[in-house]
Amino acid sequence: SKAAQDAEAIIRAEKCLEVALLFETYERLMASRDMIDFGDLVAQPVRLVETDPEVRDALRARHKHVLVDEYQDVNRASVRLLKAIVGDGQNLWVVGDSRQSIYRFRGASATNMAQFAVDFPGAQTRPLCVNYRSTQQVIDVFTAFAGTMKASAGALPLRLTAHREPSNAVTEFRVVGTTDDEISAIAAAIQAQQDAGVPYRKQALLCASNARLSNIAEGLEARGIPVLHLGSIFERPEIKDLLALLSMLADPYAVGLIRAATMSAHPMPLQDVMQIVAHLRESGAAALDWKQAGTRLALTADSATALGRIASLFDGVNPTGNPWTILTTLVIDRIGLAKAVHLADDPQSRMKGLALWQFLNFCRRQPSGAGIPSVRMLDRIRRLVLLSEDRGLRHLPAVAEGIDAVRLMTIHASKGLEFDTVHIPGMVTSGLPRNNMTPRCIPPDGLIHGSSSLTGLEAVKAGHDEEEECLFFVALSRARNQLVLYASSVQSDGKRRNPSKFIPAIDHLVVRPQNPLQRKRAESGATAIRIAWEEKPIWTDGEVNLFDRCPRRFLYTHVLKLGGRRTETAFMKMHNVVSDVFDWLKTVHETTDPSEIELGARFEEAWQVKGAVDHGYAEDYRRIGRRLVDYLIETRRSGIRSPVTPISLGWAEGDIFVKPDGVAKGERGQVVVRRVKTGKPRSNAFDDIEYTILHLAAVQTYGGQAQVEVTYLTSETTEPMSISAKKLETRRQKVQDIVRSVRSGDFPPKIEARTCPRCPSFFICGDLPDGPVTLKKVDPPFRS
Repeated sequence: SKAAQDAEAIIRAEKCLEVALLFETYERLMASRDMIDFGDLVAQPVRLVETDPEVRDALRARHKHVLVDEYQDVNRASVRLLKAIVGDGQNLWVVGDSRQSIYRFRGASATNMAQFAVDFPGAQTRPLCVNYRSTQQVIDVFTAFAGTMKASAGALPLRLTAHREPSNAVTEFRVVGTTDDEISAIAAAIQAQQDAGVPYRKQALLCASNARLSNIAEGLEARGIPVLHLGSIFERPEIKDLLALLSMLADPYAVGLIRAATMSAHPMPLQDVMQIVAHLRESGAAALDWKQAGTRLALTADSATALGRIASLFDGVNPTGNPWTILTTLVIDRIGLAKAVHLADDPQSRMKGLALWQFLNFCRRQPSGAGIPSVRMLDRIRRLVLLSEDRGLRHLPAVAEGIDAVRLMTIHASKGLEFDTVHIPGMVTSGLPRNNMTPRCIPPDGLIHGSSSLTGLEAVKAGHDEEEECLFFVALSRARNQLVLYASSVQSDGKRRNPSKFIPAIDHLVVRPQNPLQRKRAESGATAIRIAWEEKPIWTDGEVNLFDRCPRRFLYTHVLKLGGRRTETAFMKMHNVVSDVFDWLKTVHETTDPSEIELGARFEEAWQVKGAVDHGYAEDYRRIGRRLVDYLIETRRSGIRSPVTPISLGWAEGDIFVKPDGVAKGERGQVVVRRVKTGKPRSNAFDDIEYTILHLAAVQTYGGQAQVEVTYLTSETTEPMSISAKKLETRRQKVQDIVRSVRSGDFPPKIEARTCPRCPSFFICGDLPDGPVTLKKVDPPFRS
C-alpha cells in the first residue's frame, strides 16, 4: 500500500540523516585534529585544483600529455581532477573497457566511459581489435557473454581477433553433485592440466569473493594439489596454534590447552585437558597456575609429561612482555617451527613459512594502550578479522612467485593478470552472480552519479547486477588457453541447485563432460568425539539454539564447559543489565508487579555491577536500558499471568528443558506463552530453532490452541508466532537430529565471517585432542 511505502521511505530517509550526522561529526573531529583519511586524499586535491588557479596552471604546465589506463576504474572525483588538469582534453589519451568496471565499491562506474565524450567534447573514440593474450576459442566465449552485458550498452562493439594461433582446447562446464564433489572435480582438472604440461603455477582459480577461497584451498591441499593462497592469516592452523599458546599467558583457565594438546610435540587426551580446565575453574586459579596442574591432578604419565613440555615453552617468558618477542621466541627457539619450515621444500611448507613471516611482521608493530599487551593484541586481531581489515596481510610477497602452486585469488585480485588455465567454481544461482542484497542504508535518490532517472535503491541494485556481469567477464578474459567452469547441482539440504544465469549466454560454446573425473581427498580419521554419557543428557532450548548456530561452539561451551573470555561492548553491557533485571522479575515477581521504588533500586544495582558505568556515553546507555525495562513492565500487564513451570521434551537420546519467560491467559481465554528478547526482530527470526522448541513445548503442555508470542524490547513490538504444519514437522525433525548429533558426538564447526571472531573459542577452534571422554549432566537446567 501507499501508506506502507511512505513509511518505508521515511525510515530510509531517517537512516540517511543519521549517516549524514555521523559523517558530519566524523569530519569535524578529523578537522579539529588536523587529520585526513583516504577519502580526503582523493577529495582535497580535487578541491585544490578546481579552486586555486595557480596550482591548476602549474599542473597544466608540468603535464603536457596525460595518459590514463583502465579508465573504466576511475571514480567521479578522479574525472573532475583530470578535467581540471587537462582542460578540454586535447592532449588526453585514455584506454578503458566498460565491461571490466569492477571497482564500484570505491566509486568507480562504467558511466564514466559512457560520458567521456560529454566530459571532453570532441573526443575521438577508436576500438582495439587485436587480443595478444587469449586464443580465439577463449575470446569467442567472453565476446559471446559481452553481448548480454548491461555495460555493453553504448560501448563500442567487441570485435577482437587473436594474435595467437588457435588451440584445440575447449571451454568446459563441469557439473557435479555436492560442493565437496566440486572441489574434487577441480582437483582432478588441475592435475590433468599439470600432467598435460601446464604447471601448477600457470593455473589460477578465481572466486567472486574471499568467502569460499579458504575452504577450496583446504580441500585442494587435502587432495594433494599445492596452492598459493594465504587467506586470512589469523585463521591458518599454524597461526592459530601460536595465538592459542599466547592466550595461555593471561587466561587463568588455560583454555588454549585444548589446541596445544593437538600439537605433535606434546599431545594430550581430551579427557585430561578437560580435567585440567575444570580444576583451574573450580580452584579460582591465577594466570600461569596451569603450569603446576600436573602435580595436583591424577593425570596419566604421558599427559603430565606433555603438560610439562607445554609449560617449558613459557620458561622465562614475561607474561606482560612484548607479544612479538614472545612469539618469535616460540617460533625460533622453543617450538622449532622456523627450522622445520626452512628444511622442508614442499609448497605447503613454503606457504606456512610465508604466513609466519607475515604474522610476525604484523606482531612487531602494535599500537600502545592499556592492559596486558598479549590480550590487547588478541582483541585487536578479533576486530581486524571481524571488519575484514586483515586483507592487507593476504598479499603475497614477490618471493612467492617462484612457488609451483595453483594461484587462488578473487576476481578483483586477478585484474591485469593472465594464466594459461583459469578455473572458475561456483557457477550456480547465488554463486556468480551473487545475491543482490538490499543495503542497510539506501543512498538518497540522485546521489549515485549517472542514476538521475532511478531511485537510490534501483541505482544500487542496477549497479550490483552490472558489476557481477563485469566480474564474470574479467574472470573469463584472464585465460590464455583454457577455461574450466564448475557447478554443484545439490544443496546441503538435498534440494536441487540451478546453474548460474550467466551460463546460457555461452552455453553453445562450452562442453559439458558427463560424469567429470574427481580426485577425492585422502581418508581422514573420525571427526566425531567418542562420548560416554553417564546419564541421559539434558539441554535447554537456548543451548540447542546455539548448536543450530554452531555445533562446535556448543561443544566448547556446554559439553566441554571451556567457557572463554568475551569482550563486551557498552551496548552488550546495557542489554546484560536489562536481562539481569528481567531474571529478577521472573524470580521475585513472577505473577506480581514491583513498586517503582523497588524496580528503580534493582535496576541501579544491576547497572552498577554490569553496566557500562565508565563509558563516555554511560548516561545514554543507562537511559535506554531503563526504557527497555519500563516497556518490559508494560508488556507484563497484559493478560492474567500464571506461574511458569519448566517443560520437558523427551527423546531417547536426550531431553530438552524449556522455560517460557511468561504464561498468561489472553482476553479470549487462550493460553499465551511468551518469550522476551531485549533486541529487535529480524525478518527471519522465527526460523531460529528455539522458537520451534518453544512452540512444541507450548502445545505439549497447554494444547494446540496455545499461542506463542515474542516481545522485542528495543523495537517495542510483540509478534505472534505462526508456522505451517509442513515447516513445523521439518523443524521438529531437525530438533531430533540435533539431539542425536549431540549424543553421537558430532560437532562440526560452522564458519561465519560475522560471528566467528566474536566467539570466545575463536583462537582454539580446530582439531580436537584424541581420546574418548566421559560426561555427566549433573543438574537439570532449571529448578522449580
